[in-house]
Amino acid sequence: MQLESSTFTPPEIQSILDSYDLGKVKSVRMFRAGSPFSPKAIIETDRGEFLLKRRAPGRDDPLKVAFAHELQIELRHHKFPLPHLQGTSINNNTILQLHGTIYEIFEYIPAQPYDRSASAAHDAGRVLALYHKILAKYQAAFTPPQGCIHNNADVLSTIESRLKILRRGSPGVPLSYLDDLRSLLGALNLYYKEAAATSNSLGLSQWPRQITHADWHPSNLLYVDQSVVGVIDFDSARIQQRAIDVANACVQFCTYFDKAVAPDEWPAELELLTFRSFMAGYDSVYLLSAAEIDAIPHLMVEAIIAEPVLAARNAKDLPALDNYIPWLEMARRKAAWINGHSEPALEAVRGHYQTGPK
Repeated sequence: MQLESSTFTPPEIQSILDSYDLGKVKSVRMFRAGSPFSPKAIIETDRGEFLLKRRAPGRDDPLKVAFAHELQIELRHHKFPLPHLQGTSINNNTILQLHGTIYEIFEYIPAQPYDRSASAAHDAGRVLALYHKILAKYQAAFTPPQGCIHNNADVLSTIESRLKILRRGSPGVPLSYLDDLRSLLGALNLYYKEAAATSNSLGLSQWPRQITHADWHPSNLLYVDQSVVGVIDFDSARIQQRAIDVANACVQFCTYFDKAVAPDEWPAELELLTFRSFMAGYDSVYLLSAAEIDAIPHLMVEAIIAEPVLAARNAKDLPALDNYIPWLEMARRKAAWINGHSEPALEAVRGHYQTGPK
């Protein structure tokens, strides 16, 4: 089923507002951000501004929403920076269900985007460490999701199934082009397996597992003057080793992304100053062990490869697969760079990083 972008209707807004006590409403204006399938509006009242959100289809499982809300309430109890959920007027429920649809209302926090500065990266690392420290021993009432990018069977099976597409060939497609694609997928397969094996050899399976954010990237952090004032989108939160969360965050904050530039033209290099700053920010709150630090580049390789490979799962033929080639090529280039520069990158971190015990 293909989803269409959505918006609120005036009667819908009124029904929602009738369920809350937000004060005297002054205005309601649409807020264009995030998924077009999840409409949002800013509600201005005499008590302040609030953000209304309707859950998109597929993101509206009540139990999963309840788990995400449970985490936010626990984090708020520890004064973690995030927009506070608002409860309904009758039973103070943070989940409003009307006509089979789920709505949420949050405190609205005006903010600035991530500016790619070392200071902003440092604070992103600091707040992620705070998140991990608060939830290190937390036992959720609702069942957290499982699964992660490390040694993910879906990644390996997707690569193998795309290779089968290439083996079948396609009329009119030069053999040299098919050979190049086979080489690309083969390299990704090798990089991914080697990175997973190295992480395992460092003891990853023995490290404690806890609730992580699993989507720690610039769009989910709200900044004011290079300081994080709020964290949003807890829908991907899950149980895994914290080093996997740190590595995925380093991919998001410390490698180049620009939607205005073709991904196969993005620089392959890790932004070492940003990497050092992010890791130093994490270290200022919560120490990683020496083994966890050593695993970070390898887990980054897994994360870099997993995202475009899993996105290509729906490509059932060569023309469809072609759309993902620039992203897969980007992943190969970045993975190759990290493989060749992991030691210098880690030495840059170890220069001032106080590592915990192995």
